[in-house]
Amino acid sequence: MSDSTLRLEFYIALNPAHRVISRASLFFLANRWSISPSRHACHPMKGTSVVLRSFFLAAALFVSGLRAELINIAHSDFGGFAEGSTVIGTFPNPQEVNDGNRLGLASTGFEVNPWWQVTFADTYRISVLNLFYDNRACCLTRMNTFSAFLYDSNNVIVWSSLGNSVSPDPNDNVVSFTGMNVLANRVRFQLETTNNFGIREIEAYADLASTSSDVPEPATLFQVASVLLALWAFARFRRQVS
Repeated sequence: MSDSTLRLEFYIALNPAHRVISRASLFFLANRWSISPSRHACHPMKGTSVVLRSFFLAAALFVSGLRAELINIAHSDFGGFAEGSTVIGTFPNPQEVNDGNRLGLASTGFEVNPWWQVTFADTYRISVLNLFYDNRACCLTRMNTFSAFLYDSNNVIVWSSLGNSVSPDPNDNVVSFTGMNVLANRVRFQLETTNNFGIREIEAYADLASTSSDVPEPATLFQVASVLLALWAFARFRRQVS
């Protein structure tokens, strides 16, 4: 097993622990904010504290279940493998495009439809792509126009964005794509013209729980549990007031 795979598995193991701690804190707050029976001993509805605590806990579980754990799985530390259609001697290292340094630079040679791509260590549900490009005055016009693609493990395009251009402002250096929400194991950016293709960094963000597995995500399970708990609390409340 490679070091990058071990690092990724460590992060996957760490994030559920972080979620448990967050939910335990919310459970504590739910208990703190609920009504104490001793302070309302004369109230005709005994056990109201339990019902309110259950409602608070259900809300806490539901909200915490919405929290996504996103990580840049294109990064070389997590097994991302970068390559270009060609490289030139001035910028010979393809790993410049996924080493986490958004100020680095790698460039292809002068060719038809040059491209850069990163293959992930596994299949993930991608929700955000960032392309940090060469924003030097000499090179901005080379970026117009380009395409973005996501591929599955069968080399089938599962998402694409064509005819993209970059800002003429030299202070800008990133184009972002969001909302694709597809399972993929490779991202590619490709010029639609003949030129050099210089970029600084490729990022692809996915929820750690969203792999190719069909096992329900922890967030979904917590939301289901929250609904069941809320229904139980409501039924108990109805019995108390009837």
